[in-house]
Amino acid sequence: MNIKNNIAARPSAASKADGPKHRDAVFGSAIFRGPVKTTTILPLLTLHLLSEGPEHGYALMERISTMTGDIMPVNSNTMYPLLRRLEARGFIVGEWEHPDRRSRRIYRITPAGLARYEQIRVRMKPHLDQLIVAVRRLYNAMFATSTRPGRARSTQGRPLQRNAKAELQRGAKAELVS
Repeated sequence: MNIKNNIAARPSAASKADGPKHRDAVFGSAIFRGPVKTTTILPLLTLHLLSEGPEHGYALMERISTMTGDIMPVNSNTMYPLLRRLEARGFIVGEWEHPDRRSRRIYRITPAGLARYEQIRVRMKPHLDQLIVAVRRLYNAMFATSTRPGRARSTQGRPLQRNAKAELQRGAKAELVS
């Protein structure tokens, strides 16, 4: 799959013989790659983190990775050009940790960057709220069990036997206790 624009590459004869591979945007972190990540989410996260205090590029990459649970990995080929763009636009300023030699570059958000961050944050909130609701609905539709009396359903859509349902409930209670 060409991750940059979510277009599946043409399968070769060898890959057809191996069977289908799951390489679409649903699996892994591909959903957070390409233009959505680099023009919307990543600048917002970068400005957010810098609004909390100065940081160098590698630490920003680590914090974003931790914050997103590693579903949106950021590499240096993405982060450092973004930092240069934000700096060129006056949203952040970067200073070398040791001005007399090349070392880590520490970035700070500017007043213009704070204003831009607040503008993006306010504009993104309704979209993120809608995304959260949509993902919850999707999750519940795909993985929730039916609550119709007398006929529980497994996550695969087949009816569960009553004793199997009771075993599942006991297992869930045991997990909560331990």
